[in-house]
Amino acid sequence: MNAFNSYLRTNLRKHSKQHLALFAGLICERMYPNYIFFSEREQWGDNTLLEEALVINYSCIKNNEIDKKEIKRLIKNLEKISPDLDEFTDSASYALDACSAFDELLNYLLDNDIEHIYNVSEASTNTVDMFIQELEKYESDSDLEHKIATNKYMLAEVNFQKMIISKLKEIPIINNKVIEDLRLINKMNLSINLDLIY
Repeated sequence: MNAFNSYLRTNLRKHSKQHLALFAGLICERMYPNYIFFSEREQWGDNTLLEEALVINYSCIKNNEIDKKEIKRLIKNLEKISPDLDEFTDSASYALDACSAFDELLNYLLDNDIEHIYNVSEASTNTVDMFIQELEKYESDSDLEHKIATNKYMLAEVNFQKMIISKLKEIPIINNKVIEDLRLINKMNLSINLDLIY
């Protein structure tokens, strides 16, 4: 994963704020079903807040305007719907990763610190890592990192993120069509399926 992290840090710095917000928003949107899965399973949480975060992110990208008050409200309320792992089992970790990614995205909209974008990407790869270990029932050994890095789910996640970055390089101006086209690709390429392990 070190090579992928280097790739991210080299390539993402070349993009505009709007491009970075779109990249992170697409990743968050891929993680969003994990929160829904948890929320429905546990009858707890509020996925509408994550929907609001996506709406405000895409609005910020299109209009190039930031509603800081609204973003701060979402960040504050996000804490309330993030599961405490001491209170829940099973899929709560996936929901928490999703909330963490959304939190990083919203904070990026406030301060434009690119570290938030890296953290969104990492939250997603961490989720896939956890999914792989649960699905494959890998034992902890000296080869575990290699097994995870070469697993089809991790390869798909890494390649998807790289593909989005490559597409964004070809798009100087982001408009509604660009966003909708990428969101459609996104929906066709969800990273994991929690039904396979729960």
